[in-house]
Amino acid sequence: MTAIGIVFWDGMTSFGLHIWDSMTAIRLIFGTAIIILVVLMTQKLSP
Repeated sequence: MTAIGIVFWDGMTSFGLHIWDSMTAIRLIFGTAIIILVVLMTQKLSP
């Protein structure tokens, strides 16, 4: 039971990590773009 559970968990974890990696990359790209936009907007608003 434990061995099967470990193998199953390992497969699920590696599969989840691949999805999580791509999701994190997308979030980092969008987050950086949003931060840059906010900084540019605030710099334009303040003289």
